[in-house]
Amino acid sequence: ARPWRRVAAGDSVRFDGVSVEVLAPDSAWLAGLDDPNEASVVLRVTYGQRRFLFTGDAEAGEEGWLVRRYGAALRADVLKLGHHGSATSSTAVFLDAVQPRVALLSVGVANSYGHPSPRVLQSLDERGVHLLRTDDDGTIVVSTDGSVLEVRADGRRWSYAPPTR
Repeated sequence: ARPWRRVAAGDSVRFDGVSVEVLAPDSAWLAGLDDPNEASVVLRVTYGQRRFLFTGDAEAGEEGWLVRRYGAALRADVLKLGHHGSATSSTAVFLDAVQPRVALLSVGVANSYGHPSPRVLQSLDERGVHLLRTDDDGTIVVSTDGSVLEVRADGRRWSYAPPTR
């Protein structure tokens, strides 16, 4: 019974010290698109000193648009990889802009699409990004008090000190 509307770049909401900003899609970007993945909702969530970037099914085109529009403002501690880590996403330019410490990959075991791409995995490894995958690690829980970042998966736990950026 609640009214709804589509979100667009520039929309935001704040609650309990958490900021959620919609970075994409943008109406000008949407105008010439044929691939719905390239119109993914991209959210930046900030709490204290910590940033999270959720990219839906964004692919290289939308990632490029994000880099051109936001540049270094894309930096995030945690990145949910776009399009299940497919070869059409997580470009080097995008990863260099985001500079994640942790990457989360939502992917099915032995999926018929062949996700994730070996190129994406290598690119993350080259950048020293800690990767967690739902097909290998099961449920992944990331929490923060705004300073320390804690990641739990498969009975293991990692903590990350406050960022030095």
